[in-house]
Amino acid sequence: MDKKIKVVRKHVIKVALVSAVLVVCLGAGVFMAHMYLEDIQNKKMNKEGSIGSVRAQLAELSKEMESGEQQTKLHNIFIKNRSSSMTLNREQAMKWIVEQREKHHLVNMSVTIPPFTDVPKETFPLKTGGMIKSDVKLTFSTITDNSVYAFIALLQKEMPGAVFIRDVKITRTGELSRDVLLELSNHRITPVVGAEIMFDWIGIRETSRDKSNEK
Repeated sequence: MDKKIKVVRKHVIKVALVSAVLVVCLGAGVFMAHMYLEDIQNKKMNKEGSIGSVRAQLAELSKEMESGEQQTKLHNIFIKNRSSSMTLNREQAMKWIVEQREKHHLVNMSVTIPPFTDVPKETFPLKTGGMIKSDVKLTFSTITDNSVYAFIALLQKEMPGAVFIRDVKITRTGELSRDVLLELSNHRITPVVGAEIMFDWIGIRETSRDKSNEK
C-alpha cells in the first residue's frame, strides 16, 4: 500500500511540476505576444501620425499652389539666383564664358555650343512662342576644384536662360606643389585639375534676330 501511495505521490508531483512549467511557459508566451502586439500598435500609431502629418503638409501645399503663393515663392528664389533674361544668344554666351578665364584662373578652355533646337511644347508650354535649347560642353584646366565649383555657380547665376547641369567630371592632372604656387605668385598658371562640364542651356529666341541666323 505504501508503495502505491509513493508512486501516486510521485506521479502527482511530476504532473504538478509539468503543469507549473507549462503555466510559466504559457504566461511567458502570452506576455511576449502582448508586448509584440503592443509594439505593432505603437508602430501603427507612429505611421498613422506620420501619414497624418504628410497629408497636412500636402493639404497646405495644395492650398498654396491653388492661391499662387508657392509659385511666387519659387519664382522669387529662381530670379534671385538666376539671370533675369531668358533670351539666348550663342555669341554673347561664348564671349561671357571666355571672360571668366582670368577671374577663375581657367586655361586650355574649349567651348562647344551647338545650334539651337526647339524644345517640345509639352515639356515647356508657353502662351506664345516656344523654348529652345543647346547642349553645351565646356572643357578647361585650372588650379583647384574650388575654381570649377565657383565657375559652375556663376554659370547658373549669370548666364541668360536656364542652365541645367547634366554632367561634371573633375580629374587631377598634377600636384599642388611648391613650384606650382611659385608660378602662381608670378601670375603664371600651372593647371592641377581638368574639368569637363556638360549642361542643357534652355531659353527663348531673340525676337530681333532672324530664325535662320540664330542657327
